[in-house]
Amino acid sequence: MNSTYIFIVVLIVSFLIYTKAQANVPKVSSKDALELMSDSSYKFIDVRTDAEFDGGHIPNSIHIPVHEIEVRLTEIESLKDKNIIVYCRSGVRSSKASKVLLNNGFKVFNLSGGVLAWKGDLTKK
Repeated sequence: MNSTYIFIVVLIVSFLIYTKAQANVPKVSSKDALELMSDSSYKFIDVRTDAEFDGGHIPNSIHIPVHEIEVRLTEIESLKDKNIIVYCRSGVRSSKASKVLLNNGFKVFNLSGGVLAWKGDLTKK
């Protein structure tokens, strides 16, 4: 019985830590992000897999899979003066990538709901 309670407490604490970590990443809605596409001070970064990106991505997005974001920071160093909108399929991977970018001095927004919530066109490779 004690191990069940401990497990429940660990789950609750883990959820609270995860929720707090997510709250630190600024978000932007699909509607607002769509309006920002024509603003040259905003850039989009897709952190999905190669196959997902090839299947359809927000036009003019930079593609850096989430597992490569830390080792490829030098490629996007010139974007530190831009506002970056990071997205994935649903918003979970992009939230992780957003935290990495925030911790490295980038101005970042996570696209709420990811591509699943996107209201604009997608470009296929």
